[in-house]
Order: sequence, then C-alpha cells, then structure tokens
Amino acid sequence: MDTSNTLIPGSFADLYCKQNGCRSEQCVERMLVSSLPWFIMPIGKLILALNRPYFSREIHLVQRVGQSRTIDESVEEISGYGYEQRRDFNANSIRIRISTRKLLQLQRDTIEPESPPLAV
Repeated sequence: MDTSNTLIPGSFADLYCKQNGCRSEQCVERMLVSSLPWFIMPIGKLILALNRPYFSREIHLVQRVGQSRTIDESVEEISGYGYEQRRDFNANSIRIRISTRKLLQLQRDTIEPESPPLAV
C-alpha cells in the first residue's frame, strides 16, 4: 500500500507516542535516537545527553517531521535538511547525523506497521 499521501489523524508525533507509550516530551528525542545509524547510536546517545545543541538541526528536523500528517510532507522537510547540510559543510566537526531514510521508515512503520521497507 502506498502510504505517501495517507493522511493520519493528528500528527506523526502523536501517533508515534500513542503506539510507543511515550510522553510527548520524550517523542523528539526517541525519534532522533531511532533515526541514528546503528553504529552511531551509542555515541549519539552520549552526545545528546551531554551536548544537546550538537544535534540542534536534527532536533529541528525531527520536530518538523513529527508535525507532519503525510509522508510527502516529511519528504519536503527532509529535502530542505539535506540542502542545509550540503550548504554548510562544516555543520559539526565529527559529522554524526541522523539517517533521513530511517526517519522516513520510522514514520512509514508508524503509519502502516506492516509496510515493506522503503526502496532507495
């Protein structure tokens, strides 16, 4: 099933919190950590705990994607993030980023839990 235009009631963040039993205050951080590549996750969690501003762009992106009601809206937000990252080569020194593909897959899995993985 194509979920790209599926309009969900509320926002992606609301649905994510409901399905994962988390409070709205925890939502952005949980979605951000879930969007980190597996090999970056331990250091990413540590950086998030010790130096939250390091992930300010990623947090802002996750907040905007969390407010979206369709995957198409999220794709638009993510393309803007990609442009910002390419434009600012020195965005952060150790280059730890979230995986925008994982973020979209997280949204897709939340909207349609039985969907096949996204093709690249």
